[in-house]
Amino acid sequence: MTDSGYLTRTIMVFIYSTMTIIFLIKLNQLNKILLDRGDSENSLDLLSYNHGQPWKYFGIAGLLVIIGGLVIYFLFCYLMTGLEGNIFQALTIILFIILLIVLVVLLIKFIQIPILKAVFSVLCIGAIGLGMIYNR
Repeated sequence: MTDSGYLTRTIMVFIYSTMTIIFLIKLNQLNKILLDRGDSENSLDLLSYNHGQPWKYFGIAGLLVIIGGLVIYFLFCYLMTGLEGNIFQALTIILFIILLIVLVVLLIKFIQIPILKAVFSVLCIGAIGLGMIYNR
């Protein structure tokens, strides 16, 4: 009595959640290393740690946030249109949406400390530099 759309979405949420939780654990470990090194004052040193590992984590976090947003959107659409009165599936989809929102918020929170601050610092300095070059 399980429809394939519901099963597919359940598997999708499980895979995304597992990947995101593993990534969050690794990101937290990297954050601890970066904060312990004391590079938070020098953004370039922080971002060049281990051959640019913080840049890679920043990119992966951004990708996971986008994917998470898309999955939330698709689950919400499914919730609004495709359940046909099945209360158990509706409650499960609502719980999935809450879980994914929590994971996306955690991704954003964990990437902010200290990687996002360093990325913004480097991008701002680069933008100011480009502005000065092109405004001559």
